[in-house]
Amino acid sequence: HRPEPFEVSRKRRSLNRQFERDIVRLERAIGGMETREKSLACEWVNKLRVQPSNLNQALVRNYVLANLLRFKDNNVFAWKPFGNNTILHNLSKLTAILPMISLKKKNVLELVKNSVDNGEFIYKLPVPRDGAFFILHLSPNL
Repeated sequence: HRPEPFEVSRKRRSLNRQFERDIVRLERAIGGMETREKSLACEWVNKLRVQPSNLNQALVRNYVLANLLRFKDNNVFAWKPFGNNTILHNLSKLTAILPMISLKKKNVLELVKNSVDNGEFIYKLPVPRDGAFFILHLSPNL
């Protein structure tokens, strides 16, 4: 097992610190949940506490935890994939989503940057429930 480069090691420590802060917040929120939600939340906490084997898995772990925290008041454990404990056995399935997530963020930033009003209109729109939206740019025929 060869040592990690300094930058990777530093990033992993940073992710671990963020994880420790966030997992405490989720554990505190579990007390106010219904029985089924509590059970699933505890399973997620236990699964997320498993030490990730690489930086990509640590990123996925923190991403999942951030989303659990973000939607904890909206019955997140009734949603897919969080309400399905079969995904708990293999977080690597979520790793495949990670590159797609960064690509989506890049596309949204590019959309904002290229819009005439620098995204002012887009920022006023409500966040769609399914996470998707459609914008049509029209150019006048000059």
